[in-house]
Amino acid sequence: MIDSGGRELIAGVRAGLAAAANPEKAPQMQAYMKSALPYHGVPMPEVRRITRAVFADHPLEDRATWESTVRALFDEASHREEWYAALMLPVVGSSVAWSKSTTPSKSPEVRMYWLICWR
Repeated sequence: MIDSGGRELIAGVRAGLAAAANPEKAPQMQAYMKSALPYHGVPMPEVRRITRAVFADHPLEDRATWESTVRALFDEASHREEWYAALMLPVVGSSVAWSKSTTPSKSPEVRMYWLICWR
């Protein structure tokens, strides 16, 4: 179950992406990616900047909250950039002490993140 911290993080990501939206680029990006999800039209460097700032402002308390937040942000996405943000959270948003005991480089979320966000 997602707690209020996870919901605040998701709301922050969505607000940041909506504020940076470029409606002129959005249809072109959606067509290029052949995506069923609409785009905000936010270029990837800006998605990274927004998500890093939101993740820093909304640290998640424990692994269960972190995992449910990743899943909710991905599963409830209304725009493709929210998927990208969800895939960034396992790497960028896992800097708290409890995450140090995991091996994120072996998780499927992190592998997908690198494939989508950094190629």
